[in-house]
Amino acid sequence: IWPVWHWLQLPGTQFLAASVDINLALDFSRLSRRIVESPWFQSHYGEEFALLPDENQARLYRNTKGGYRATASVQGRVIGTGGDIQILDDPHDAKKVESDAIRQATLTWHDNSWRSRLNDPRRAQKVYIGQRTHDMDIFGHVLEQEGKRWVNLVLPLEFDPKRICITYANDGTGV
Repeated sequence: IWPVWHWLQLPGTQFLAASVDINLALDFSRLSRRIVESPWFQSHYGEEFALLPDENQARLYRNTKGGYRATASVQGRVIGTGGDIQILDDPHDAKKVESDAIRQATLTWHDNSWRSRLNDPRRAQKVYIGQRTHDMDIFGHVLEQEGKRWVNLVLPLEFDPKRICITYANDGTGV
């Protein structure tokens, strides 16, 4: 629901969302769209923006303020436009990540298709979500290449009282 909440503040924001499984990515897209189209949302926020009827599909829907949510799958075709915010959720299939060829194909898709789809690379926001499945999965790959530019939130599978979580404000300096 994050894109919907975000649109209440900045309805012109353009989102690109992808997952290794197109069906999962489309499910998330549909759920967000259903919120916007719901009678409750319309009665409370309907004057803020509406979805355009001629571009209202799970793969791409736009609102009346210029915002959109485009959905793709990893290694699939990424829509030819850019976005302000990229959401990459579970980019690897945990059952196939040990395959060097499949993992490398995912990294190639990321570096050549996904990364280039930003409206303004200096201001774009990226959120990558998933479990670490290999040392050189997309998360390891990105952290190795540009780790200082990312805030890396690690939530361990099991509670460890020796690990302390501290949240710092990101001032944009990348430090």
